[in-house]
Amino acid sequence: MSTGDQTDVLARLNAVLPPWFNAVNPTPILTGLLSAFSYIGSFFYSEGVYVQLQTRITTATDQNLDLIANDFFGANNFNRGAGEGDTSYRNRILASILQERATRRGMVNVLTLLTGKAPVIFEPSRPMDCGGYSIAGCGYGVAGGWSNPDPTSTNYQCFITVFSPVVSSIASVPGWNINYAAWTIAGTRTSWINSNSSTNALNAAQIYQAINATKVEGTICWVSIVNP
Repeated sequence: MSTGDQTDVLARLNAVLPPWFNAVNPTPILTGLLSAFSYIGSFFYSEGVYVQLQTRITTATDQNLDLIANDFFGANNFNRGAGEGDTSYRNRILASILQERATRRGMVNVLTLLTGKAPVIFEPSRPMDCGGYSIAGCGYGVAGGWSNPDPTSTNYQCFITVFSPVVSSIASVPGWNINYAAWTIAGTRTSWINSNSSTNALNAAQIYQAINATKVEGTICWVSIVNP
């Protein structure tokens, strides 16, 4: 029995019955009548829990996330990708609203929220990224990077390494009518899957969209998307 299910609601109804009902003696007619009310009560409770989840982006599900995206970005301006599950779509929405923009920190925050892993950003004109000779900690295979002494060739440019998100694999789950699959097999050989199990939950176009929405206008971001 869990809070709000039919058994719980039935128990709550029995608990407030007038004292002349003897709970020890079986009352099949009364129980049947109260079971009908408890079924409706349980349905209303579950609907209330569902509606409460839809009031926040972090917990909203199903078509409600699409409605939230339409409210923030306008109809059909930020659609769910083909086969994209709620988790991926929610992360893209959160990475695109009320976020710091036009800063390096903002770019890191957006891509981290989107992929689950912080990106690596290299700005050739930034000494902290390139290092320099005779500076502790810099050297081949240690830290630093090559730049160009001509500032006109590297100004307003950066290189971003984005790590694609790690998704759960479903390759080992067989389909229906496979003779070696059964619900009684130990382990994870059989499983129910949903849209969040899709391996194409986040694509390159969506990553580029997030970068373009965050970078400073007039700058160039060279992007490499790699598997972590």
